[in-house]
Amino acid sequence: MEKFYRYDAIFIGMEKVADDIKHCIYGLNRLIEDEYHENVFKHHDRKWGNIKLDFENTKNKEFQKCLLTRNKVITANDEIQERKEFSLLSYKESMLRKQDLNYIFKIMERKSLSWWN
Repeated sequence: MEKFYRYDAIFIGMEKVADDIKHCIYGLNRLIEDEYHENVFKHHDRKWGNIKLDFENTKNKEFQKCLLTRNKVITANDEIQERKEFSLLSYKESMLRKQDLNYIFKIMERKSLSWWN
């Protein structure tokens, strides 16, 4: 549909409509690929090492404690700093996904009814 509005449609503002459709396509592709975590945590994983999951038994036999460690976290200060960064990056990941969703739906809400011939 973007190609139609960009190359075949003949009306004022056709390129703007094509651009809006293209932006929705890019945003939807980002949501489908779902690489927010990989993109946000790439530097963090290089800095602190890959995450390792271990499980520890608890007093209650139905539950286990999940321990997350990284091989480059050595001191207690490192652990505090890594957890702080991890929390901030988790929030950033969530916000980027939400930002893409809001942007796509904002465009579609305002413009989609004018896209159809």
